[in-house]
Amino acid sequence: MRYSYKARLILYGALISIIPVLIVGVFSYNQSINQVEEKVSNENVEFIQQMRSNIEQTLSIVSHSVDVLVDSQTINEALRRPLIAEDFKLLDNMKGDFIRLQSLGTKVEEVIMVNTEQNWIVKNDGLKRLDQHSDLENYESLMNIENDMGWVLLKNDEFSDDLINRECAYTIGLVKKLPEKTINKTSMVLANIPMCTLLDMITDNNGLGEKFVLDRNGNILIDQNIDNIGQSLLDIGYNQGLPEELKEVGQYQTEVNGDEHVVTYATSPDNNWTYVYSASLKELTKESNAIGWFTFIIVASIILFCLLAVWVISRNLYRPINNLLHLARQSQSVPVTANNNDVAEIERHLNELFDSKAGLEKDIHKHLKQSVLFFLRSYYEGKTFDPIEVNEKRKIYKLDEKIDSWDTMTMIILRYDYDHQLKDEELSVPQDEWHTFAIKNIVEEVIQEPNRLPTVWNDRSLLILIGKEGSIEEINQFSYKVTELIHDYIERYLKLPISIGVSEPFMNFTDAPSALQEGKEALAHRLKYEQNVVIFYESIKSRSRKKLADYQYPKKVEGELMLALREGDSSNAHTLFDDWINSIFDKAEFLGEYQVSFNQLLTKLLRLRQESGLYQTKLEDRTEADLYKELLKLHRKEDVRAWFKKNLLKPLLDRFNTIHDSQYQQLADRMIVYVQEHYDKELTLESCAAHLHYNANYLSTVFKQSTGKTFSEYVTYYRFEMAKHFLSETTKPVKEIAEKLQYNNSQNFIRSFKKLEGVTPGQYRTDNRRDHTIRSKNG
Repeated sequence: MRYSYKARLILYGALISIIPVLIVGVFSYNQSINQVEEKVSNENVEFIQQMRSNIEQTLSIVSHSVDVLVDSQTINEALRRPLIAEDFKLLDNMKGDFIRLQSLGTKVEEVIMVNTEQNWIVKNDGLKRLDQHSDLENYESLMNIENDMGWVLLKNDEFSDDLINRECAYTIGLVKKLPEKTINKTSMVLANIPMCTLLDMITDNNGLGEKFVLDRNGNILIDQNIDNIGQSLLDIGYNQGLPEELKEVGQYQTEVNGDEHVVTYATSPDNNWTYVYSASLKELTKESNAIGWFTFIIVASIILFCLLAVWVISRNLYRPINNLLHLARQSQSVPVTANNNDVAEIERHLNELFDSKAGLEKDIHKHLKQSVLFFLRSYYEGKTFDPIEVNEKRKIYKLDEKIDSWDTMTMIILRYDYDHQLKDEELSVPQDEWHTFAIKNIVEEVIQEPNRLPTVWNDRSLLILIGKEGSIEEINQFSYKVTELIHDYIERYLKLPISIGVSEPFMNFTDAPSALQEGKEALAHRLKYEQNVVIFYESIKSRSRKKLADYQYPKKVEGELMLALREGDSSNAHTLFDDWINSIFDKAEFLGEYQVSFNQLLTKLLRLRQESGLYQTKLEDRTEADLYKELLKLHRKEDVRAWFKKNLLKPLLDRFNTIHDSQYQQLADRMIVYVQEHYDKELTLESCAAHLHYNANYLSTVFKQSTGKTFSEYVTYYRFEMAKHFLSETTKPVKEIAEKLQYNNSQNFIRSFKKLEGVTPGQYRTDNRRDHTIRSKNG
């Protein structure tokens, strides 16, 4: 159809405009309803919690006041007395305590105390005998409640006596059985609150619902409607009672005499009462209905406006499409079919015009990038190209204009300094495509395309040919700036160790292969520096021309290092090795000097390895020739340092420490034998050293290192063990044992023994014999 696209514009425009309006309208209505319902729900919850808080606070005050009352000396004394005429002062004090309880803001109007054992009942108005009281059965029934303390519902008409205010039909009373610390309860205190007082706490002015309190059995305990007291929710017209599993605060919906109600409740953990607020759902949703009608009118108005705007805009948007359709039909050789719409006709015509061109450009673009990289890599590496061929490729790859605009050029080689001790499959760059891609992107972001040729990865190195208009000094400044930026960005964002070598500036593109070799030679000198270094070939070249003093190999440090290794002195050996390697890097200037120095130390260490007997141990399937090859591959100072420590210093130190530990242990064993043979004589480290023909200070160090004790500590320990042996296995007197163990007098021995063992020698001997006797009997 000719106007199908226009129809679609109208349809899509209508959908795009109407659907969001409907969604916003429905969402707004739902949000408004939810907020209204949430507000009402929160108000109901706040009210029910406030109602519970008011009543619970009053009940808590009453309960606490009754506890204080029954703990008083007056009440406890009265429980044990019959309250006859001589007890009038005690009775007067009791009534005073009752009045104080009523005056503490507890809302209690009557306090009654009943004693079945002493046969009396005391109220504010005086004392009466319980067996003569008309309400004897009622009070006895209160003594039979389940718990020792609890709230009860009292019907005033059932008491002939004036219980409390007769204006209220019911009274809420707190019963407290006494005495507290006995099982048999013979007395009680009854604190009464008129229900009218509690009804005032649950009354509000909104008039939307009913408020009442249920007892632990689910029956109405407090209600403005007296007829409902004692009945369940089902009895007064509720289709559903409270849920079986009550929450602390909850809500649910039910019908009350055919009207939908929202019931909000709150439970009390102290007395298991439930506070209920029941409101009609119809009253609560009046505000929601008004919001719904307002939302509907607004949404309908917006939809009508959108439909009108869509129709006008769609007609204007279709006008250019209609003009294109006429042009397409005029240039089209194939007749228009009835099934094609206007947009399809335009699309088919454009596809016929550009299919061939698009396909060709796609194929060229696909191979051009790889082709230029292959050409540059081959050219940099020195592959022979005919000058005519080079010029042709420069034109094909659109490199000639850029190269011709440069006055000077420089080759930059960026290399990732990975750990040579890792296996190839563990390397992250350049095998890791992500790191390769990230490094290349950083380089190409720092060096803009007008100042560089495409970057090329070659043998784990990124080759970058840069150029610039201007003098050699300007290209040097430019290369210094970009290499510093590249170095900084890679270190900051990728955390990768890299080194950069920069060739000397050159004028002609034909000198690029020579510049590559200069950059590689500059990189080779990174051994002298820490990782992440930028080296310019010009600085290496100028330094090599200087007349330098003869290089002096640090033989003295090497000799001290070998001695420390033989002695197994790990700390000193590592310090001397660090001094040696720092000396090499401080004094050597050329790669040959580094490598000769490393090989010389390696030769000495391998010879020491053979002398120590380690030559019988394999080097992880490597020969000594492999070690020399590995050493030559290291290009960083820290790599050289770590390699020597791991492969040679640590095994040698472990070996010599093992040899020294064995010699120390033998000497320590001889000292122990000497102590055990001469413990009963005057014994000193000097006498032991003279006996073994060693220096006393040396023996002290050997003994401490081998046993963890000093020589004198061990002598004391062994003599103490011999003392326990003599006490448990012989009948020698304590004085004789002290003399044998070289004590000046027995009292010094006794004090030392008690300090170490916790008992005197005599007690130790007695306890040991008693244990021996018990073991003999059990045996």
